[in-house]
Amino acid sequence: MKVKKPPLLNSVSDGRVELNGELNSHSHYLCFTIHHRTNDLVIRNDRVTKKQIITHQLVSYLHYEKKLSYRKITKWLNRSGIKTHKGKTWGVTGNSVYSVLKRFKEREERMNLQNKQYDTEIMDFQIKYLRN
Repeated sequence: MKVKKPPLLNSVSDGRVELNGELNSHSHYLCFTIHHRTNDLVIRNDRVTKKQIITHQLVSYLHYEKKLSYRKITKWLNRSGIKTHKGKTWGVTGNSVYSVLKRFKEREERMNLQNKQYDTEIMDFQIKYLRN
């Protein structure tokens, strides 16, 4: 009479267990999640001319220092012969003057974000036992 061996064991002798190839067909894997944020892929398209910078400084001075409204600044710029960056006269409502201040503020915030450095986070460590 032949005795069948258990499927995972080749032999049992002297209290020792020898494994066959079935258990060697598994591997241990270290699994984790990594969060990495970078601004290196942002297109740095800085197309501001010297005239735009000077216009912004002038509009800022007139609005914040002299306390002129957007419409009054518009009238002053048109009377002085100062054109927009596209070579047109300033709009009557003052919206274009407001836009100059708004767009430069947005640009400044974008520039600050482009230079910001972020920490890399590694989390959710697990050891997984998977079949090959």
